[in-house]
Amino acid sequence: MAHGARGRITSCDKDVELKKILEIFNNRNCPTLRDKPRLFFIQACQIEKRDKVEPQRTASDEDIYWNCD
Repeated sequence: MAHGARGRITSCDKDVELKKILEIFNNRNCPTLRDKPRLFFIQACQIEKRDKVEPQRTASDEDIYWNCD
């Protein structure tokens, strides 16, 4: 579940308009999908009120055990 507002999804650094995401896959920008159905499942809240966001620590490469067998 992502956060968002009416017509937008909030990423870690900015809001992205859903319209901009859909434009990537239109017939002009993605002609290989012409005449093919496009389904987008976007699970995001669509509310204008925002809660305070607390920064979260993410794992660095040193924190992850890489198994390359």
